[in-house]
Amino acid sequence: MEPDSVVRMMGRATTVSVVAMLQFALSVTSSLQCYPGKFEFTQQYLSELGCCTTYRDQTFFPQAWIFNFSLMLLGAGLTFFFVTLTLVTKDGKTELPVCGACGTCASISLFLVGAIPMDLSRRLHSIAMCSWLFFMLPMSVGWMAWVREWYPVAGVWRLINSCLVAAILAYAPVAMFGHGTMWQKVVVLVAFVWLLLLCGQIIFVFRTGRVFELQMYRFHKLHQELAARDRNRNK
Repeated sequence: MEPDSVVRMMGRATTVSVVAMLQFALSVTSSLQCYPGKFEFTQQYLSELGCCTTYRDQTFFPQAWIFNFSLMLLGAGLTFFFVTLTLVTKDGKTELPVCGACGTCASISLFLVGAIPMDLSRRLHSIAMCSWLFFMLPMSVGWMAWVREWYPVAGVWRLINSCLVAAILAYAPVAMFGHGTMWQKVVVLVAFVWLLLLCGQIIFVFRTGRVFELQMYRFHKLHQELAARDRNRNK
């Protein structure tokens, strides 16, 4: 795949994912404003913003439509991003295709979380949520393995990646002690920051003319030469 086409593909995908994340953040704020009564962050799951249960003889609250639709848009946008990442890196090292494939599965699960509200089917909603958490683990590990190879001193990446893995692994034990509602917000926040940094890292790779880092083995001499030519051409 030509470097110029890679830049265009990943540029579009990165833009779509960032817009999807920003609209979700705004939609959560709007949903909280429309929520009937007071939403208790320490006592309620975010999924309850998407519930359409009866309240004062009313159904299908505005906040449910806003939250569920924004979550589906987020899942669709991230799916497009990770599918593109998989296609771009399919001939490169194993870490990035694994990150792309698992990220795609996690994003589809996120879409299903919005498509199946908790009050419609709590069981299916919980399965989709657990699937999202499960696939985020190999996704983050795959990306971190690539970062460690190309950017061994990336301290911020190591920190946020470790926080994401720890937050996911701690979710079940914390929930068993009755603090799952609050810990859910921690996981969502860390995942949100992780995804924004991921998009920022890809933008950095393109802006510095390092397209081949996403596609090739670092230590192959031919690939090193091609990567150097690509950087010089983009200066």
